[in-house]
Amino acid sequence: MKYHSLFFAVCMLASAVTFGQDPQNRPATTSAIESESAALEILTRVRRSLGGEENFAGIRSLSISGKNHHRLRNREAVGDLKIEFLAPDKYQKIEKSSPRPADVLTLKQTVNGDQVWVDRQLQRPSGSDDGSNEFMVRTPGRNSPITSGTSGMRSTTTGTTTVRNEMPGDRGQERTILGMRIPGSDGQGRDNQIERLEQDKIVSANRTPTTNKPPDLNIPDVKSAMERQVRNESISLLLTLLAGNPTSIRLRFALMGEIDTENGKVYAIDINGPDDFAGRLFIDKAGLRPILFNYLEYRYRNTGYVVSAGTDAQPGNDQPENVEMISLQLFFSDYRNVEGIQFPHQILKLINGAPVETWEIEKFKLNPNLKAKKFEK
Repeated sequence: MKYHSLFFAVCMLASAVTFGQDPQNRPATTSAIESESAALEILTRVRRSLGGEENFAGIRSLSISGKNHHRLRNREAVGDLKIEFLAPDKYQKIEKSSPRPADVLTLKQTVNGDQVWVDRQLQRPSGSDDGSNEFMVRTPGRNSPITSGTSGMRSTTTGTTTVRNEMPGDRGQERTILGMRIPGSDGQGRDNQIERLEQDKIVSANRTPTTNKPPDLNIPDVKSAMERQVRNESISLLLTLLAGNPTSIRLRFALMGEIDTENGKVYAIDINGPDDFAGRLFIDKAGLRPILFNYLEYRYRNTGYVVSAGTDAQPGNDQPENVEMISLQLFFSDYRNVEGIQFPHQILKLINGAPVETWEIEKFKLNPNLKAKKFEK
């Protein structure tokens, strides 16, 4: 079966699904107990198909490494991805990327039992800043920035450009930039463009960004939303990879029935947990492989972070105009054998059916020697 074709069919259904509604072909008289028993039986069959109950039961820790492809508006950003899990309740996801040349952004998202924490670190080359204290001096063949500073510029001569050790206006001697004379501090014929550059730097440094940068994690509401988002993603990912509940969190399962697609049938299993966690797992009936996990969250518009469905904003309630409900999907494909177990080596993350990230998994390691201390803040 072509899993990509099956995925698109299921994804269209998943985006429109309201959890708790019945898919087609669900027996009308199925009780909650019977529904949960049927769901757990299917998950048992999935584990047997992917590698056997004994192999899955032997997983005490898991390490995943690869590349993360972020799909941005005009380009694709590629970074390093590492995910580690230590049973029963420790999870950590580390992403490293370069938002600008020479910059390294490290985002660490961790679940340690009841605690969830997020850490964001940006490393820049020594002496660099956020870019607000740079201006460009360009000549034919030269495009590098020359950074201003209180100690003066480095003496450099390239083509028609001469930059001396003193900043313009420090002394009365003649200076040249781009072959043009810059008068001294007596003010006669002073180049006002240099003044405008200095003013522009001050304005740039104080300007409020208009981009969707992640908000300050010190804001309580933002911090709580991010923590909930991290926990929800960890549950969804681990539950799918390990074909069942690998954590100490109490989850409830319910077989909602089967869905007919042009490429075959899939099982739909609802999963509910603490803090109003609600998701739906789709499993290919023929191949007994998890292919999609779908869950809902609420997001404040134009902020770049997600508020999960466990907040006060609920369908039908009076919710703020800047809050929208979104559907998140994790699509799993490219299953390969790793020490006797089939694991997906490509994971596609979507929001409302639109791809936003692709995880290209390069290595799975079963039962690495992970220490509990590394999950502590």
